[in-house]
Amino acid sequence: MKEARASLEEAKSLLEAGMDLGFVMNSLYYAVLYSVYALLESKGIEIATQSVSIARFDDEFIEKGVFDRGLSVTLHRAFELRRSCACETPRDLSRRDAEALLPGVETFLKAVEEHFAAK
Repeated sequence: MKEARASLEEAKSLLEAGMDLGFVMNSLYYAVLYSVYALLESKGIEIATQSVSIARFDDEFIEKGVFDRGLSVTLHRAFELRRSCACETPRDLSRRDAEALLPGVETFLKAVEEHFAAK
């Protein structure tokens, strides 16, 4: 969760500084992905590819009612908006995309941190 929180703070700093939106989106995506990894590891679930890990999160935590479905929406939106490699054609990202995703990512991390605190 430490990496997740650091990625969120990095995204906020990059957005505030007006930096490249691709970097902002990557940081927002990794904030939620690192949270997913922490959850999967806590259940002894092997971490595979990113897309498999996302599917396992949905199966284990959304479908079983551990978390609200809105967290899955945030995770999938972050996955859609991030640039997965430098070789990929840049997406048309807007500051509005980042600003719209940011509160969902903050909610995601808060929910996961509360989940761990309750254990």
